[in-house]
Amino acid sequence: MRNGVRSLLASLDPGLWAEIGFEPWEWQGMVGVHRHMIFRKGGFLGEVARYFAEDYLVWSHRGKTDEDCLLSRWPSAPDVISHRFLLLDEVTVPRRSRAFLFGLRGWVDVQRYRPGEKPHRKFRDLARFVDEVALCVRRRRAEEGEGDPLSRS
Repeated sequence: MRNGVRSLLASLDPGLWAEIGFEPWEWQGMVGVHRHMIFRKGGFLGEVARYFAEDYLVWSHRGKTDEDCLLSRWPSAPDVISHRFLLLDEVTVPRRSRAFLFGLRGWVDVQRYRPGEKPHRKFRDLARFVDEVALCVRRRRAEEGEGDPLSRS
């Protein structure tokens, strides 16, 4: 990846991220963007339940060290059922998860992901954002006559 996608993601205008619902985010030296989503369950009499999900695209991190940190130290939050972290990396590593109170208070899912590879099904929507940026990087590098930023060499 040679940091091509990571650096491009980091340099994108915050307004662009805001258009798709993300805000800048930092924690324990990790840097990326975050979005807060609300899910509502409706019924015949109106809203039956409401819960939240938090998504994070992280391009600046320390690999397995930060993955372990997220799984061991990330706190649960009221009414947040899911905290998903997609950490951009040189390799795709299987998803790891931790439940809060046997899943009754939600869970944390973390996956280290190499753009262009197949993510875990729970991360497909987040990986799509990253893959679109990776495609833009490839096109730009090809136009400039540079190598592929996603090649393994």
